Amino acid sequence: MRGVSTGRPTSDTYEHMWRFESPDLAALVERMLQLRNIVNAFGLEDANTRACPHCDGPLYVINQREKGANFANQAIALACANQARDKSLCKGYIRGIDQRAPFRSVPACERGTDMWLYYTKQTGRPWEWRCEHRSCPRLRWISGDPTP
Repeated sequence: MRGVSTGRPTSDTYEHMWRFESPDLAALVERMLQLRNIVNAFGLEDANTRACPHCDGPLYVINQREKGANFANQAIALACANQARDKSLCKGYIRGIDQRAPFRSVPACERGTDMWLYYTKQTGRPWEWRCEHRSCPRLRWISGDPTP
């Protein structure tokens, strides 16, 4: 590895540039930084998937570990920029960088039939989307999905 560090502060951060001669090492760093997931999250054609389901505000990439969220399974996430700027604009939204975007309306199955939302028996919380066809896959409910 040949490392080159600019070391010049930009506001309160430092920028670094590295050149890797090993493609395997470069691929490892790319996986560790979850770059593919970030590119996929922002490279989607549908702009609605890049918006907060609560206020339609823009999403931005955050590092939850820097915010002190040691409970998070995945450090990199997407969060609502409006809520980060002003708590009165949005009640807040966050999702894993590799998690699907929430549905804007009730989803339809592969055959075009509207799906129903099933709730857990123990807590009564939304759990998954199902349809009447046994062959269609069930879809896990996530925060931001509609609750009919």
